[in-house]
Amino acid sequence: MKKTIEETYQKKTQLQHVLDRPGMYIGDIDLVTTNRWVLNAESNFEQKNITFSPGLYKIFDEIFTNATDHSQRDPTMKKIEVTISESGEITIFNDGEGIPVELHKELGKFVPEIIFGEFHTSSNYDDNEARTVGGLNGYGSKLTNAFSKEFTVEIADSKNHYIQTWKNNMSEKSEAKVVNSKKKSFTKITFIPDYSRFNTLLTPDLFLIFKSRVYEGSAITDKRVSIFFNGEKIPVKCFEDYTSLFIGQSPRVYFKVDRWEVAVVLNPYDKFTQVSFVNGINTSDGGTHVDYIVNQIVSKLKDQVEKKHKDLTIRPAYIKDNILLFINCLIENPTFTSQTKENHSTKVSKFGSKCEITEDLLKKIDKLQSEVGFK
Repeated sequence: MKKTIEETYQKKTQLQHVLDRPGMYIGDIDLVTTNRWVLNAESNFEQKNITFSPGLYKIFDEIFTNATDHSQRDPTMKKIEVTISESGEITIFNDGEGIPVELHKELGKFVPEIIFGEFHTSSNYDDNEARTVGGLNGYGSKLTNAFSKEFTVEIADSKNHYIQTWKNNMSEKSEAKVVNSKKKSFTKITFIPDYSRFNTLLTPDLFLIFKSRVYEGSAITDKRVSIFFNGEKIPVKCFEDYTSLFIGQSPRVYFKVDRWEVAVVLNPYDKFTQVSFVNGINTSDGGTHVDYIVNQIVSKLKDQVEKKHKDLTIRPAYIKDNILLFINCLIENPTFTSQTKENHSTKVSKFGSKCEITEDLLKKIDKLQSEVGFK
């Protein structure tokens, strides 16, 4: 039967479009099985086949990244707490300065309601400002709200205490409750994902991915910030500690340059392997930041070895496949190939900082490979 004009040409609200086209906003909502770095029983990282919904993971990560981003902006922040109940309710808390509980004069609503409950609102829209946080597009927390059965925001800003709840995929909301309060500032988000939209429940694999992500957050936030998962303080206090969860006490070359932390290890795997972060976001598919570092190492090592051995020609891929690379970097106003942000695409000229492999670093990497030996 032929469709009517009205059936053919439709206009949807932003919320309807988000819910009807989740792939455009949070990635695949169906269950996939993929090889990922996750914690094992000894709280070390290992590669393992995990079945989960990337979209469901994404809405968790949006709220967690908000908290780690806040640690960059606010030097008074000391704590992030993540709690996940057996029923699947998730709470993410951080202290430090809260979002101002004030009325927005133009929109006539409290600022938290706008930030968490209305699309196309953000504090990250000034493109003239060089930002090194993970959230950039103004969708983040709203997407989590949209894909949740219940989503509650609780904020104290040292003057007022604010609480508001949305239900049924953001379609219903309570009136904001605001009372005067001298409580120490904090932000607390509690939500129940709409698991039915992802055709799953809180499975052990999903729980494991959430827990692993919180460990990552502990690696890329400032040492002053303590991070807790289900009441237990995570022992990782810096990025170098984090690399030890992958390689134990294996030798490595670790260095920090400006906005970059890098660790180079002789690769125990069959091909080049990387673990990297851009502004706290896990770039599991790598990107231009990874190419920038590894290409320098490969090119300079190739030249160095061939100068020593005039009759030897080494394929760049051979050197690269012997490298396990860890990167934690801050990029100004980064771009990604998709909303899921797994592959970073900013041009090197726009990084906002440099990390050049010096001769001294190259000697250390060469020495590491000489001592341990190529595979």
